[in-house]
Amino acid sequence: MQDTRISPWKSRSFAALASAFLSLFAGACSDYSATPTDSNHERVVATVAVTPRERTLSVGDTLNLFALAADPADVPIEGRNVSWLSTNDAIAIVSAEGVVKAIGPGAVSIRATIDGKTGAADLTITSSPTTAVASIAVTPVALLLDIGQTRQLTAFVFDAAGNRLTDRAVTWVSDSPDVATVSSTGLISAIGHGYATITATCEGKTFSLAVTVTDGY
Repeated sequence: MQDTRISPWKSRSFAALASAFLSLFAGACSDYSATPTDSNHERVVATVAVTPRERTLSVGDTLNLFALAADPADVPIEGRNVSWLSTNDAIAIVSAEGVVKAIGPGAVSIRATIDGKTGAADLTITSSPTTAVASIAVTPVALLLDIGQTRQLTAFVFDAAGNRLTDRAVTWVSDSPDVATVSSTGLISAIGHGYATITATCEGKTFSLAVTVTDGY
């Protein structure tokens, strides 16, 4: 019978390879088990990120914010409760779901807290954009006055949707002040016999009406 023997060199090589494999396996298990957990064996929140991180809004705008928690290995953690807070409710408020509403101009931070860790979004709120003037109308649309009489004109300013704009300044001009003058508030004064055109202007939009002044005979 042939005597089969295992070389001491091969035996040592196999032992070394097995030892290395066991070390790697033990290290992997050790890294996994080293992930911090709390008393309920849940992963510990290390950071909270809020998106979008920065944004500029106009008064009246709304924005949905999202909070993302991560563990020390930067692996996302889902399903945790989020607490939202605005640092200034006069500038922006935030709901329990992370929906922001812009209230007034200024800078504000919206904070999200998850398991004691906080992240934030920095917002800048600007004034509401001015609605453009689309048209202007004046009543009455024509006047017949005697010398010495006065009459008040009323201007109506509208946007493109037909909504009346009450916060706009209107300027008044008479092309014949020797016949009829008009004040800054739209008050007509009949001065002399003849014809005059009164024009009301608001942000580039105009409306003109005719004024006829007689001598009263």
